[in-house]
Amino acid sequence: MEQVRRLRQESIDRNSALMDTALACWEQYRNEQNFDDKASWESRITLAKGHAAIKHFVANMMKLMTQAPQWVTVEDVEAMQGQPSFAPVVEAGVLKMGDLAGHREVLRDAWEYSAATMFGALKVIWQFTPTYHTTIEQGEKGMQLRQQERLVGRLGLYSVDPWKIHFGPRTRGGRNIDFIIEDSDADLAALHDLGGFENLDQFQGSAEKMSKDDTSEAHRKGTTVGRGDVTIRRSIELWDYWGDLIDESTQKTIARNIHIIIGDGKKIVKFEPNRLWDQKPPYLLFSPLIVAGRFPGGGILEMNLEVKRAIDRIAQMWEEHLHFSVLPMWEATLSALENPEDVATGVFPGKIFRKKMGQENSQIFRPLLTQPLSGDSFNTVLAFDKEYQRGTFITEQTQGLIDAKGETTATEVTQTAMASTLILADIANHLEQECLAPLGEMIWDRMFQFMDSTSSPNWTQLVGGPLGQMLDTLPVELKIEAVRGQYTFKSYGLSRAIERQANRQGLVGWLTTVAQLGPAQAIINYPALFKRVHESFHLPNADELLVPNYQAVLQQVQAALLVQSNPAAVAEMRNEAAAQKSAAQNEAMLAAEDAKTRGSIIESIGKEAARAMFNPKKEKSNE
Repeated sequence: MEQVRRLRQESIDRNSALMDTALACWEQYRNEQNFDDKASWESRITLAKGHAAIKHFVANMMKLMTQAPQWVTVEDVEAMQGQPSFAPVVEAGVLKMGDLAGHREVLRDAWEYSAATMFGALKVIWQFTPTYHTTIEQGEKGMQLRQQERLVGRLGLYSVDPWKIHFGPRTRGGRNIDFIIEDSDADLAALHDLGGFENLDQFQGSAEKMSKDDTSEAHRKGTTVGRGDVTIRRSIELWDYWGDLIDESTQKTIARNIHIIIGDGKKIVKFEPNRLWDQKPPYLLFSPLIVAGRFPGGGILEMNLEVKRAIDRIAQMWEEHLHFSVLPMWEATLSALENPEDVATGVFPGKIFRKKMGQENSQIFRPLLTQPLSGDSFNTVLAFDKEYQRGTFITEQTQGLIDAKGETTATEVTQTAMASTLILADIANHLEQECLAPLGEMIWDRMFQFMDSTSSPNWTQLVGGPLGQMLDTLPVELKIEAVRGQYTFKSYGLSRAIERQANRQGLVGWLTTVAQLGPAQAIINYPALFKRVHESFHLPNADELLVPNYQAVLQQVQAALLVQSNPAAVAEMRNEAAAQKSAAQNEAMLAAEDAKTRGSIIESIGKEAARAMFNPKKEKSNE
């Protein structure tokens, strides 16, 4: 217990400078600033640029998650050629279990923590929750309450407050953790219900009088959480340790991979070996940005703290100057007043100041002129703002805003968008490797170890069919031999979504070039090109947007474009059209002359004879 206490304190001391920076970043994200040294009249305005940058970053990541068909893939590296692989079942099970555990909202919270500070923490456990079936029965002593208890196992996926996490010096992120300690508060009654804890009767516990936000803030600032009088529901503070124990005198390992929980820093309530099959702590640590030689890495705001403070200071000066412009300072001639103390109560509309006899024509108050605010301050803010955008990778273009001066060219917009895409792609790839892929592996490890017929859901509900029923009833040793195998978990969803966006931009640019090719357009396969552009948008049910025979329509368009791009073909078509028009006109003239001739004959020989002349077969048949 004493070793865990010292390891925790050493971690706090070792990372204190980093956590101070993380706290400053968090305050910028919350748009908080200390104004204790400011007078009451001084401006306290702060621009919520940090909050906006984090929200846009997380929104971009979640949009990529939505666009990705799946956030994790599973490969069976030991699958025998020609033999069926269990990997598709593992993959489908992990994806569905993640959905049931609310992985998107958990990731959103963890990514927001990591972007706003320096790192995020995920915890993946299999938790057992007591469920009760209560009935009221008629007994010998009247109506009696009967309660049946059952523990239901389910996946627990949580985002952990970074200020509640303490880790060893050799921690490198992901699942590469030296040792780890999590601070938490637990309800004593809940611990009794779960079972498996020792010495709980020795804890009186305390009632928490602070709100959840206050408690988290206390952890961030390193202060003690306030506890009040004992109430019915009491809680204790837990230190949850995962790691090795060493002999401090010999530096030899006493016990490896131990799980210890200490209550209120004074009593061990659980001491056991790590019972997880993967033999790793149930935590996942990650940072959005890589900082060479350091863990944690970086967040979005760390490199922009002073730029944001400078912008706020200038904004505060603007507001204060506006106050002086509307309510200027005054110079007063107190000797002209009957009661000079009247000035001490302030100058306001309707107030009366009495002059001394003989001072009727004197000017008591004169405004003090202040220097106008330099126009350079506005240009300075614009320059700082652009630096802030570059530093946070959230530009005006990525936010859907127009350049402040309205001078951004189309080329500049394209270049800025491409630069932002490259950085976003690098961050996405890093999160895939350090967060998403190991998260999928951890979910599978918990499922495989703990899921059975008593779980919610169980294998039968998750997989279905005979396979699910078999997995629910197999003994552990047979389950390991039957289905575990050697699986590799990978994640490509975010980076491939960005790749599709980049490809779409490339296709649009290529189409612009194609439009200028002239006769060379003849070599373009337009149906295939359109299909490629159509697929790049990755819209749900996108085929519904196209007519069934869209390829034939595109071929007609291609033919029309080919004719338009070939002057010779156009001239030939025009000549052909003119010839066809001339032939049609000649045919019409002959028909008209023929009709005229017929009319003359009819008139001269009579209708009956003319009918026989022009319809001899019909007349013959009548005979």
